[in-house]
Amino acid sequence: MLLCLALTISASVLFFIGLVLFLFYLWYSLVDRSRTSPFVSSAPLELQRFSCKELKSVTKDFGEANLIGQSGSGSVFRGILRDGKSVAVKKLDVSSLQAEREFQNEL
Repeated sequence: MLLCLALTISASVLFFIGLVLFLFYLWYSLVDRSRTSPFVSSAPLELQRFSCKELKSVTKDFGEANLIGQSGSGSVFRGILRDGKSVAVKKLDVSSLQAEREFQNEL
């Protein structure tokens, strides 16, 4: 009788410890997953360069019909590249003193 009681208590304690460890593992994996950046990729990002002529072409000469928005450092235009990808092209306002600094931050 005493042996049966000891086994029951031991099994209950082990089950409780296992449950606590399992819940801690679930919580930790969720917290750890939220810390990772959604932009992390194994592929390195490549910066594509375009000539002014290409940018004028894809934005239809920076036409008002393609204007998406404006900021203190310039205007943003919609464009479609030759391969069909949609892009946003920012035309900097050269009279803005902060334009170059903001441009570097946006890269």
